[in-house]
Amino acid sequence: MKVHIEYGWPEGRWHGKLLTKALSDSGYEVAASANSADAIIAHSAGCYMMPPDNKAKAVLLIGLPNWPDRPVYKCTLQKIKLETKNKYWFTKTLFHIFYALSLPTTFRTWRAFQRKQINVGKAEVILIRNELDTYMEDRVSQSLANYRQWDYIKIPGQHDDIWENPQPYLEVLTKSVQNF
Repeated sequence: MKVHIEYGWPEGRWHGKLLTKALSDSGYEVAASANSADAIIAHSAGCYMMPPDNKAKAVLLIGLPNWPDRPVYKCTLQKIKLETKNKYWFTKTLFHIFYALSLPTTFRTWRAFQRKQINVGKAEVILIRNELDTYMEDRVSQSLANYRQWDYIKIPGQHDDIWENPQPYLEVLTKSVQNF
């Protein structure tokens, strides 16, 4: 089974190295393109980056930025305050800066985030919120999941925990793809 990782802004392969390894170790093939994937794991603003013609059967939306009336900079400041306790915080921040300044997808991601359009096709969708996610408001996210008829799961941790502890997300993926 092929799984594509749709990174948020500003994220890239460095962030996903543990997730990629966990997927490979579990027998999944990491697909370079969302169009060739059976499943998509989309994180943060990457949730808005999926192509409209993707054929994925399962989509995990993790940390979907969805906090009405709260500016992104306030969410980010609160996230940084929580993350400074993490031993990888400084390195991760350097890579965030690197990806923000060097990737051509930066502006494309920001435009997609502004449109707030999520292309999930006919996939089974699971919206995942980390309990301390500063970009996702719980009540609003639950309402969105109910309205769209998506599954909604809360997992302990912070916004970027998928990059440091991919196992809980891998378990959700494995359960969701057992049906096909």
